[in-house]
Amino acid sequence: MTQRVPADARLGRTHTGKKIGYRVLNLSRSSFSAFTTKGVEETGIPGHYVVLGGIEAPDAGGYIVWGTKGEDIAEASIEPAPPDQAADMLKRIAAMLDSLSERILHAISLLSVPAPAVEMQSNQVQLDTTQLEAAVTRLAEMAEAATQLRRAVIIAEHMSGNLKQYADTMARVQEVEADQRRKLVAIDDFLRTVKEALA
Repeated sequence: MTQRVPADARLGRTHTGKKIGYRVLNLSRSSFSAFTTKGVEETGIPGHYVVLGGIEAPDAGGYIVWGTKGEDIAEASIEPAPPDQAADMLKRIAAMLDSLSERILHAISLLSVPAPAVEMQSNQVQLDTTQLEAAVTRLAEMAEAATQLRRAVIIAEHMSGNLKQYADTMARVQEVEADQRRKLVAIDDFLRTVKEALA
């Protein structure tokens, strides 16, 4: 993972007008990026150089070395990247989706009633269809909650700007939603069967 940070160096008047560039080192001082002069411009202050658009640097931080080709002039530290709030939000959303799926599976298990070996007699079946309908309604509310989480995922991914992570997360959310829809259809079928048997 990388971060983009602003970079400037005040090298002094003795270095004004030079073809100044930079290279980036990891915290271990191994090379992160090779020397380049791309985007480096001298400002209106003699000997003050900036990189237009900032530089790519390691998330863990490192060092930027300023100079010319073959000569190092100055060096500065690069701070570690701040915590990724969007990534943290995605982790929380993923945990909520997992919890939601578990709750739906639990609700389905409570609604699972073994079929009698012979034909079903209404006076032998003690099923409360009102409770079944309430359970189905609750599952529908859970599905709506999943839709809201999906919208939160979209917002979080746009915040992070990570399109690949966006695609992966959206695929996972869509799988969960599809699974919930299948389970709701199965519960509706089960409830219809029970009502017909009790009629």
